[in-house]
Amino acid sequence: MLAASIPPTWTRTPTFTPTPLPTNTPTPVDRGTLESLYRATGGDGWKNNDNCMSDRSLNEWHGVETDADGRVTSLDLSASQLTGEIPSELGSLVYLRTLDLSADQLIGCVPRWAARHRIQ
Repeated sequence: MLAASIPPTWTRTPTFTPTPLPTNTPTPVDRGTLESLYRATGGDGWKNNDNCMSDRSLNEWHGVETDADGRVTSLDLSASQLTGEIPSELGSLVYLRTLDLSADQLIGCVPRWAARHRIQ
């Protein structure tokens, strides 16, 4: 005699679909660092400060370029009438590779972090 076969019980395994992180969303550190630079170097008096200190994406701020993740990679504020000292907070822009502050009225030495980050 054959035993009655019991059909297998199928269970559905829940699936997980990760939510992708939005691109062009910089860390608060990058935004805060650029805001510190703005305040420390007389940003209200810059020759061009379009979108600076706004809530727009950092790559829309004058002189700022970012990667696909919104991290600051290049900062070109040459001849923008920056005054004062280069704030040490710029060292927290760990993805920064190009920095141009030429033809501005900045004082002090190039900070040590510039060599660590291999900034051009």
